[in-house]
Amino acid sequence: MKTWKEMAADARKAGYQPGGPWELRLRDHIKNNFPKLAKELGKDLPFYLQVTTFDATELQSRLRAEGTDPFVARELALEQLLRTPGSDEEGEGEPEDAELAGSEA
Repeated sequence: MKTWKEMAADARKAGYQPGGPWELRLRDHIKNNFPKLAKELGKDLPFYLQVTTFDATELQSRLRAEGTDPFVARELALEQLLRTPGSDEEGEGEPEDAELAGSEA
């Protein structure tokens, strides 16, 4: 399995520009709502932010390509990106273990 650093490098190769407003919002969101996750990721946090933000922007692009209204596509992508504690179906609020798997290595 690839590390967050490797996946972030792939995202940048695919055209992702680090440091954008969505990434900064996600950083603040994680630090405020998921401090345990931020601590667990440690030095991998910037790479996690890049990968997760890239995935959200790709979702937005895919939805728009499928004919979704641009405003709705943006809102759906941001909703995925900025989950809050208790907002997921399991009610846990923390990202799934599979999402953290990339931080191992």
